[in-house]
Amino acid sequence: LSPQLKKYFRLVPRFKTGFNDVFKDEHEGLVLKLASGSETKYLGNKNKVAHWLKVKKWYEIDMVVMDIRISDAKTKTMVPMAKDLVLGQYINGVLEPLTKVGGGITDDLSKDLAANFNAKYKGKVVKVAHYGQFKSGALRHAEIISFRDDKDPYECVFEPNSTTSDEDE
Repeated sequence: LSPQLKKYFRLVPRFKTGFNDVFKDEHEGLVLKLASGSETKYLGNKNKVAHWLKVKKWYEIDMVVMDIRISDAKTKTMVPMAKDLVLGQYINGVLEPLTKVGGGITDDLSKDLAANFNAKYKGKVVKVAHYGQFKSGALRHAEIISFRDDKDPYECVFEPNSTTSDEDE
């Protein structure tokens, strides 16, 4: 926990056990809230509750950068910027596109991706964090963590596992 959160929260062994049990049973996560007081009430609709905290399991996966989609947002047309990257993995020896990821791309990286995609990024391995993977290979709420120069793209092989969901995208 960050120093700011430590004054409000502390992790106790019982929480860690409960957290692991939730994910062992394939639940999505936990919602933590105060035990009493007016802040505990759910307001309904899309109202945020400031004193509730969502806790979800985060997974990491390595994928290959295959393509780029350029943003068509009016605020990003003066200088070309990346909307997202098309990422894939090898299936039976063939690199297949599996997902699009726009999270984790800063404005500076977005501009560099748009300007230098083929020379600098295409075919590179990228580490991606996500909340789970669909059977199609697409990732839930994915975010780019880093580019990896230490890994060969051919090592990025699609293997359905415990993070793969039967739900459709």
